[in-house]
Amino acid sequence: MTANRKPIGPDGELDEAYENEGAPFARKPKNVLKFGFINRSLLVGVIIGFSMASVIALLEFRTISSLPVGVSPTAVSVITTSTPIATTTLIAGVDTACLTALPNNHNRILSSEQIGKFTKIVVTDDHGSAICQVSDSSAASDLGASWFPDGKTISFGSKRGGVFGLYTMSIGDSSAHLVTDDVVTVAYFNSAVSPDGKRIAFTSNSDVYEIGVDGSSRQQLTHFKAPSSVISSVSWSRDTILFDSSAIDPRQVYAVKPDGSNLHVLAEGKGEGSDAVQSPDGQKIALDLNGDLTIMNSDGTNLQSLSRPGFSPSWSPDGQYLVIMTEGNPETMDIVKADGTLVRHVAPNTEWWGAPKWQP
Repeated sequence: MTANRKPIGPDGELDEAYENEGAPFARKPKNVLKFGFINRSLLVGVIIGFSMASVIALLEFRTISSLPVGVSPTAVSVITTSTPIATTTLIAGVDTACLTALPNNHNRILSSEQIGKFTKIVVTDDHGSAICQVSDSSAASDLGASWFPDGKTISFGSKRGGVFGLYTMSIGDSSAHLVTDDVVTVAYFNSAVSPDGKRIAFTSNSDVYEIGVDGSSRQQLTHFKAPSSVISSVSWSRDTILFDSSAIDPRQVYAVKPDGSNLHVLAEGKGEGSDAVQSPDGQKIALDLNGDLTIMNSDGTNLQSLSRPGFSPSWSPDGQYLVIMTEGNPETMDIVKADGTLVRHVAPNTEWWGAPKWQP
């Protein structure tokens, strides 16, 4: 399961109709509690009880989230309940005041959040100190974002120019730079920047491409010839690009060299998932298999479940932790150790979160 899997509509919005029709790998609507004839006093009692529990949970969270900036996650007690965080109000445009106050020590986390009809790119940190909006298009969704190695620049997809395209942008800068508008979205879009920051891998028309950041030397890396298939994740680590594809059933996790050579299957999915991403030292790959957080060697051997739900993993720069999304009510963005042990909840789901990416 992937946080970045809500389909894109014809105007760059989240395509809810597509999702409700049973789109592949689309998140299904949460169950809705329907009240029939119910005693009014009972309903009031339930509301009061819920409010008191929320206040207690908030106080417990503030005890942990008030730790000084820079405190190691290992010094933080494990949280066992979903708890809210204090967030800034997301406003139209880049929230520069929020970004200035947000810690910036290789601990920022890139994601996206639904704001009205569209999604916007947001940044938080590994303690959930604040949620800052960093993209300002008001006419289309911005999604599929990825960090450049400098930890200051991002790549992402958007239809802000009228045609869906691949863009780059500096965090805190309202101007985005078009790399290419020759992108065909098939329900989802993802991008990944090379370790040297010179090229970007991206998904288009059910295949994987890569291109120079200046828009030059575009090349197609895969040729699945399966236009109805879906690639829901792509990552670039060292000399390898990892991605998943539903071109072959069941879904497969692939690796390919940046020049398109040595395309091969690393792991077989279980109907949904993958989000494969390599550890900073190149030794391990974290992925999800049908919502189950999993670790394997970089050659695809020694596949081990971490025995916890989790999807859309991203490694911390030191390779000791992962930021993941956890299904639930509410869905949460969490920090876990590399063995799957929960360290803390970073943020609850508001309306929709894109796949989180830890700052290099």
